[in-house]
Amino acid sequence: MITLSTKEELREHILDIRNRYDESKLSSMSQSINNKLNHLSEFKEALNVSTYVSKSKEVGTIDFIMKALRNGKNVLIPIVEKGKKDLRFSQLLGIEELEEGSFGVLEPKENFRRFISGSEVDIAIIPGVVWSIEGHRIGYGKGYYDRYLSSLDKNIPTVGLSYDFQLKSKVPVRKHDIGVQIIVTESKIIRCTN
Repeated sequence: MITLSTKEELREHILDIRNRYDESKLSSMSQSINNKLNHLSEFKEALNVSTYVSKSKEVGTIDFIMKALRNGKNVLIPIVEKGKKDLRFSQLLGIEELEEGSFGVLEPKENFRRFISGSEVDIAIIPGVVWSIEGHRIGYGKGYYDRYLSSLDKNIPTVGLSYDFQLKSKVPVRKHDIGVQIIVTESKIIRCTN
């Protein structure tokens, strides 16, 4: 059994595993995750939903976003602005408004940006590379979502999307790290106790 102790080691190890998966298998797993997410009471009750737009082999969110839009949800997409440390959120009205932005992530095109405070959400969907069953995460190492999570009111449900293989019993945590309240994988929904 491999023991990986640092965030960097865990991140690299899980990204390596994820990169070996076939796209069709990950797509199928993402559909299961999205299905569970769509049935969460916290999501059903939410009007304003902040979510990332998936890239590469992350848990897919495009179908989730399209369904949320069809169901009348206000979907807020993060934007990374050069030189800024915090995410900004823009309301998305349709997938066609997206283009590749910072870090190769799809973001609203310049002329379709409708900025709304990311803290004015009813539920926040959070990406991650590695997750603990307690809700703590390891991201890509830039700190954008750590800062976003710390800005949210504690009553706003935060949901991490994860493939089962990204889930660990524990991950290294620093004192100021804030976890999510719920993790959704293809096989389960975890109510976290962080």
